[in-house]
Amino acid sequence: MFLDFVSENFMTFSILFVLSAFLVANRKAQIPYSELFPIGIFMIALISLSSSMSEHIDSIFPDTAPNPEIRTALAMFRYIVRPCIILFELLIIVPDIKHKFAVSIPAIINAVIYLATPFFGEYIFLYKGDSFRRDVLGYTTYVVLLFYVVLLFFCSVRRFGRQNTGKDIIVAVIVLLAVFTAVLELNNAETDFVSPITALSILTYYIYLATIYQQEMKESVTEKELRIEQDTLKLLRAQIQPHFIYNTLGVIRSLIRQDQRVAIRCIDNFADYLKGHIRAIQSDELIPIKKEMENVQAYLALVQADHDLNVRIDYDLAEEDFKIPALTLEPIVENAINHGISGKGGFVEIKTFSRPDSFVITVTDSGLKPEGLTEREQERLGVGLENTRRRLALQCGGSLGLKEVPRGTEAEITIPKERGKQK
Repeated sequence: MFLDFVSENFMTFSILFVLSAFLVANRKAQIPYSELFPIGIFMIALISLSSSMSEHIDSIFPDTAPNPEIRTALAMFRYIVRPCIILFELLIIVPDIKHKFAVSIPAIINAVIYLATPFFGEYIFLYKGDSFRRDVLGYTTYVVLLFYVVLLFFCSVRRFGRQNTGKDIIVAVIVLLAVFTAVLELNNAETDFVSPITALSILTYYIYLATIYQQEMKESVTEKELRIEQDTLKLLRAQIQPHFIYNTLGVIRSLIRQDQRVAIRCIDNFADYLKGHIRAIQSDELIPIKKEMENVQAYLALVQADHDLNVRIDYDLAEEDFKIPALTLEPIVENAINHGISGKGGFVEIKTFSRPDSFVITVTDSGLKPEGLTEREQERLGVGLENTRRRLALQCGGSLGLKEVPRGTEAEITIPKERGKQK
């Protein structure tokens, strides 16, 4: 008996086994609605078991053959459950509770009709001996099943098809399979293929959802990469400002005519300045504060090479044994020079020290207030500082704060000691 059952349902269980393997392999992936497929697998297995028992009912219960009551009960179970396989998919896809109840009504009507078979079998279906007769109400399971399959197609296309138009053909195949199966069974032809085709439809729908999931994941990764590129370009635009490059090149050009040795030194500083910016964009590694100070000094050397700017730099470096994200101090100094010093000149003071739980860097300028800046300058200042603040938080859990002090404006960088210690 067991071998007969396996032989008769080999194709059905092979497909269900493949579907189960997919579910196990992709259990960590968030494939939409995959949690419902075990219910479908269980239902198809029960339908297959019911069909086999109906075929071999006389050998199972030889003393009570031909067993019309048992066959009727098994057939009732199959006709009630079969549309529910598609219904479970629909209950997840349809948008709200009101629609879910409306979608369930055909299955409820179908169940009520077939549950009435023992009392009104002449209007539904009857087993008489070895013969089987179906009446008009006996076709409701096919009508409901086809209704659900077509509805599944339209709901799937509406839910997923906006960006997946080319994959709608997969759901169309499911509809065609369901229609083909219904026609075969209605004509009592090849009824043994009903369960395998139903299982194949469920597997096909899972492949449809998995394909959409993979496409959405690919689009998500592409969108993330694009966003990173845009953030990188924003960082580059905010921190390598064209007007400074043009000014520096103009200064170098003038120096070449006046003092070539100073011009060469200025070119070296300019190269160090550019390398520091490019290194910061390409790497997330923390660098020693001494290395960051080299970036700052390369920038300051370029500023001081411009004789139109009278800038004094004061250093008070009490702590130099820690790391920070590359190019976090230099943009703040650059902002202090550009926005914190008037045309008459001024000073910038850079201090490093430690607190019990953190390393601290402060940059104090001589005092042009934010309200003294143009709207565009304030926007550029905000973007540059926000980029620096975000990189500090992401790379080392650090922070950046601004406050007004009696002498001007002070920027304070804080690096947690457990993240900023030298290794």
